[in-house]
Amino acid sequence: MGKVHWFTVQPTKKSYYVDGHEYPEQKTDRIKLAKTYLVELEPRCSRWIQMTLDEFNDLQASLPDNDKIIHNGHDYELDDGTKMKEFHVDNHERLMEIANEKYTFGGTMSVRAPPNSRLVVIFGQDEAIFSENCSLPYQWVDPNGKRVMLPKSNGASTMISAFQSREYGFGMEITEDQMKEINAQRKDKHYTAEDGADEAALKVNGTTAKPQLTSSPFIQQLAFGGSVYWNSDHMILQVCDIMDCLKVIAPEHEYVFLFDHSSGHAKKRANGLDVKNMNVDWGGSAGMDMRTTNIEARDGYIGPYHEENNPWMVKVGQTLGHVYPKAGEEDSNVFVPPSPFNLTATAREDKEFDVEVDIPIEKRKERSKHKKELIAELMETETGRKVGITNLWKLKLPDLQEKARGV
Repeated sequence: MGKVHWFTVQPTKKSYYVDGHEYPEQKTDRIKLAKTYLVELEPRCSRWIQMTLDEFNDLQASLPDNDKIIHNGHDYELDDGTKMKEFHVDNHERLMEIANEKYTFGGTMSVRAPPNSRLVVIFGQDEAIFSENCSLPYQWVDPNGKRVMLPKSNGASTMISAFQSREYGFGMEITEDQMKEINAQRKDKHYTAEDGADEAALKVNGTTAKPQLTSSPFIQQLAFGGSVYWNSDHMILQVCDIMDCLKVIAPEHEYVFLFDHSSGHAKKRANGLDVKNMNVDWGGSAGMDMRTTNIEARDGYIGPYHEENNPWMVKVGQTLGHVYPKAGEEDSNVFVPPSPFNLTATAREDKEFDVEVDIPIEKRKERSKHKKELIAELMETETGRKVGITNLWKLKLPDLQEKARGV
């Protein structure tokens, strides 16, 4: 354990965070979201009920004194002078019961929605992990102090990402005929850059081709752990698949998606300046497409420890590169510090180029390919691409080996 000026090196662990909910920029953003949701979207959703003033008075009279409708509602008149009232179905349980009996989606659009508006359906998304051996922090202990032995790990886990709406409920059931039409529309189609899904499809499926759907994509499961984790790429593909379904099932509506997608917080630009994606040495493919940075001024670009005459540091007016150029591909307009900086020129050259070394005969032996190697090779074949990289990771090693032998 190292110690410098009373600071110590300790294992990383969760501590505390600063609550920024009341920061001015957070308040401004919340007001903007609330206005968009309540003023622009809500009136176009199927969450309203209209009735004549006489119908409202009869309804109010039928309710107990301690359970009256306390909201005033919205008053308006029809062209023939009939006095009307409009309520949100959440204003009272009885209003919701009547709306469920009267309307397909348990309500209709508000009379205050803009003319010729299409119905808006709002889907909310969330995800959860279900573990095989998930347990509470407490357990039963008998009078003699004996207790059940608990597993050391959570065991097999499944990640579920699901969408729900007030109109369709949790997920969405898709009939066999609807699925046939959806797949017919998807046949020979690809995830595109316009949807921001082409790169995601390549990472998840190894191809941009849209696979045929076998079940409703509104609820998706993914085996969690190992080398497979639910991330932003899976989220993008799930939304694209859902939109393909909605275009067939209910193309007359407009759709809004609200996400509680924690993995999206860590999503970076494909060529963004991500320190975790930077090479600190020669070799490897990390950060090969990382963009350059134009150092336009001192303020905002260069920190307080910058040394103007240090040849290892970028200068104002230069373009800083983050990828070591290959021989013959150097750009005089892009400054890339000699790499790695702590080595001599000779040592850097030795590390830059690989040196072939013969393995002694007595140390040579055959080995079975790892799961990652088998999947990488299978994804180069038509068979592997049809199965998809996610499904391949679900297979056990013997099954992968058998599939690879059959290719």
